[in-house]
Amino acid sequence: MITFHVDKEKLDITEAVKGQKWCCGRTFLKGVNYNSMDKYKIGSILRIYRWNFRLLEADDITRQYLLSKQQL
Repeated sequence: MITFHVDKEKLDITEAVKGQKWCCGRTFLKGVNYNSMDKYKIGSILRIYRWNFRLLEADDITRQYLLSKQQL
């Protein structure tokens, strides 16, 4: 699970809790500087350090935000 802190331009990556949608588990990466969120959409790949993360889905608010950025 990836959490963007838009105001700080940082993100956290945590394990998702099985059986509980949008619930964070153990932290994988925390406080990563990241300022290019606007170029991503559902299905795109985020390259962070040596790992690639694919954005599979988003909660309703995030999905609306990403869609609004695509329309600009």
